Amino acid sequence: MDRLALICEEIQRHASRLQKVNILAEFFKTLDDGELSIAVQLLASGPVARASANQALFEIDDKVDLKIGRSVLREALRQASGWDKETLSVCHSQVGDTGETAGLLMRGVSAEEPLSLTAVDSFYQELFQARSTAQRIELLVAAFRLYRPLTIKYVVKMITRGLRIGLMAKQVEEAVAIGCDSSLDAVRAANNRLGDLARVAVAARHGELASIEARLFHPMDFMLAKPLDRAEDLADVSEWLVEDKYDGIRSQVHFDSGTVRIFSRGMEEITRSFPKWLKSAALFRVMAWLTAKFSPGAMAAR
Repeated sequence: MDRLALICEEIQRHASRLQKVNILAEFFKTLDDGELSIAVQLLASGPVARASANQALFEIDDKVDLKIGRSVLREALRQASGWDKETLSVCHSQVGDTGETAGLLMRGVSAEEPLSLTAVDSFYQELFQARSTAQRIELLVAAFRLYRPLTIKYVVKMITRGLRIGLMAKQVEEAVAIGCDSSLDAVRAANNRLGDLARVAVAARHGELASIEARLFHPMDFMLAKPLDRAEDLADVSEWLVEDKYDGIRSQVHFDSGTVRIFSRGMEEITRSFPKWLKSAALFRVMAWLTAKFSPGAMAAR
């Protein structure tokens, strides 16, 4: 994690998109599979709770909230640093970022012990498993007092999911492709099917992207119409396929063992917006028919 923090600082210093990608790609090359998975996960979407062995398929994609807001972080920082709330408030208003504030105020206070990617992942899992706010604050205080200020800065940034270093999700995909010596198109296609760039990165490193299959309850990119630059690019009329277009919204409906999830065209879950569908016997019959008729995977319905 100490090295990842340094890499993030270096990426922030560069305005060039290509430089950012190359810096990250070179970093990925130095990591083992476990470290690569953790680093990509943190950069792509922040800390994620590991699924337990007894979780059902549809539960694995449930986003578990860390339940750590600004007030929790501020209280932990107050206890760890010894500064009062007013000072913390002034400092935060000056830098405008909780992670930056934590990193600055813990200078000369923390023990500056090293923190590996494996250890930071374990720390995040402890936070996920904490049952009370008091436990979360206790864990954060211990971490703030123990690790290096720059590392603390990015540990907090990962929690708040606000890196602010000019690094976009697509650039992480590009860095994975370069760092794992794989095709960018293949990486993006695999990530679209799986929705887990950390696992895709490890698969890319071992040349196993083709084995990654689509999974239920992860929305895939929709097939959308695209304009052609030239009329000559139109396929021959004999190859055209025409279908009726119904009024309404385009959505994906994922179904398995009585569990239904609905995703919008923007790939956001909208299941709760259609409570009657979830209680509809007709919907379950249709989903069962689709499941029987087609191969397992994400079912798209319009």
